[in-house]
Amino acid sequence: MSIETERKFLIDALPELQMADPKGIEQGYLVTHAGPHGLEVRVRKIQGESAVLTFKAGAGLSRAEIEVRLDPEAAEALWPFTEDCRVMKRRFALYLSDGHRVDLDIYEGNNSGLVTAEIEFASESAAADFRPPQWFGREITGDPAFSNAALAIRK
Repeated sequence: MSIETERKFLIDALPELQMADPKGIEQGYLVTHAGPHGLEVRVRKIQGESAVLTFKAGAGLSRAEIEVRLDPEAAEALWPFTEDCRVMKRRFALYLSDGHRVDLDIYEGNNSGLVTAEIEFASESAAADFRPPQWFGREITGDPAFSNAALAIRK
């Protein structure tokens, strides 16, 4: 099991940026539990790539994460069970001048207009040392209202 350490920010306005072509992402949640363990099990389908089954536990800056690649048949068999709990977004990868990779997500559907930036770190101390660029908005790391699982059920 690995630990994912990630900070997340709202983006109000994008500056001119060099970004690679976006990848379409559909995430469907099989299990979401917002209790003290913050359990999530999701199927993620990424345009042009294989699907992934992801288990996450915890809340806040660092969470346990296990990912398992799914063959197309397994992904399609699980997908109907996520019908009322999905999120769609376009993800752009870009790099800041300090070398940090930013996953910039532009949401679609019920979350249209929402834009977030996520940055993964090797440790909590590296995350604490990170100074976001000026164009990043309010930090929403650990805010349950902005978890993808919560966004997936937004109507």
